[in-house]
Amino acid sequence: MERRPLQNKDYDKLVNEYVAALDLQSQRTAAKKIQEMLLDEVPIVFAYFYFYLTATKPDIAGVDVSAMGHVDVSQAGTKA
Repeated sequence: MERRPLQNKDYDKLVNEYVAALDLQSQRTAAKKIQEMLLDEVPIVFAYFYFYLTATKPDIAGVDVSAMGHVDVSQAGTKA
C-alpha cells in the first residue's frame, strides 16, 4: 500500500486560509471546508466494531477478546 501525504492545491489553500484567519468565525468556515474536502477525497476505514460476542466458561476469568477476535489470556485464570 502506498502512503503519501495529501497533495492537493485546494487543500493547501484552505489550510492557509484557516491559519491566516483573524477571527473564530473565519476559522470555523475554513475548517468546515477542509473537513468536507477530506471526507470527499480521503478514503476512510473504520477499524472498530460496535457489536461482537464472546464466551468463556463460567469459572474462567481474565480472558480479554477484542472485536477483531484477538484473545489475550495473559490475565486468565480460574475464579476463586
